[in-house]
Amino acid sequence: MSKVVDDLLRRACASQRLAIERALFDLDVTPAQFAAMEWLWEEPGLSGSEMARRERLTAPTSSVIVANLERKGLLARRLHARRGRAQYLELTPLGREKVAAGAKAVEDVRGRLTAGLKPEIQLALMIWLERLMDIDI
Repeated sequence: MSKVVDDLLRRACASQRLAIERALFDLDVTPAQFAAMEWLWEEPGLSGSEMARRERLTAPTSSVIVANLERKGLLARRLHARRGRAQYLELTPLGREKVAAGAKAVEDVRGRLTAGLKPEIQLALMIWLERLMDIDI
């Protein structure tokens, strides 16, 4: 049974990712870049390592995402005033525009994920998915 759940979850994730890619295509950002930008929208000043932990990414992967966003002019790195060499990240005005523009399209995709599910089923699904994120792999 676990193989079936694993396979369905993997394929559902792939479908969700493709739908988000299509929704963001005109903005020239990937789903991973958009997720990072959403974190910075909600919590300006995160470090790259904090963002990696929240997205469950490796530090090198997070660094590539940050570098690409910086190259596109969507985020900026700033030195932290009290932490020596530590840097924090913030969206540029263009980055904020991209998040605002992509939010509606991404919300439409997110809404389709649970369309037709009763609220109690949606809640149970959210609880189960959050539990999965805590599994020590």
